[in-house]
Amino acid sequence: MKFYRAYFSTEHLMHRRQRSEILSQLEVQISFLRKSAALYDSGDFEEARRLSSTIHIICYDKGRTVSLLSQLGFKSSIMLPCSRRHIESVFMAGSAILKVPMVVERLGPLLCMKKNDADGIHCANNFEGVENFPRVRFEVWWKDIIWRHPEGELTRESLILSMRDQDGGSHYDGQLNDSGYNRLARLGDDRVTLHNGKPSIWTHGAGPGKPLMNGHHASVRQIAFELDEALKALNL
Repeated sequence: MKFYRAYFSTEHLMHRRQRSEILSQLEVQISFLRKSAALYDSGDFEEARRLSSTIHIICYDKGRTVSLLSQLGFKSSIMLPCSRRHIESVFMAGSAILKVPMVVERLGPLLCMKKNDADGIHCANNFEGVENFPRVRFEVWWKDIIWRHPEGELTRESLILSMRDQDGGSHYDGQLNDSGYNRLARLGDDRVTLHNGKPSIWTHGAGPGKPLMNGHHASVRQIAFELDEALKALNL
């Protein structure tokens, strides 16, 4: 029996990757991240789904799944720019009307810009002034609540996992399990609407008009931007 086990052992077929191989794969994933981001910025909003899969490979740890950042020992030291906290700090300093900080939290890391089209309001990303964004450690950034609604909330982690695992990033499920993601992705945010031809913010609940759409796409794009800026700081 011992001979039988030895004869059929697959240990000799296994390969423990060298650090250089893992680093090379991180560089490949970063190239995917930047290509998808460029396509998104050219108007292909569905590219956010591929971004979610790439972000997952770079960042996500659970059980036997170990991220590239963790395999390389970067996760404990990487500092990531936090768009939401930057916008919030600007508004808290008194440069905007009181209702806007509420909007910052509900719309996540993405919105201090909105643009109109015939279909309603769509999100535009905030890349300016990144040098002034507060930098936070990975776990703070990953678990930060970026959007709240009476029907649910999203962190960066839950947004990436929902899009990647259930909504076409790497798999497409028959149902969406996260109530916050379901609300934002399928129904939009009914507290920011196109009303009488203008973007309108409703601070006390749903407002009339067409709701904000593609917030889930734009949030993933903003998360990709934040991650890329942190990777650039590591000369990657």
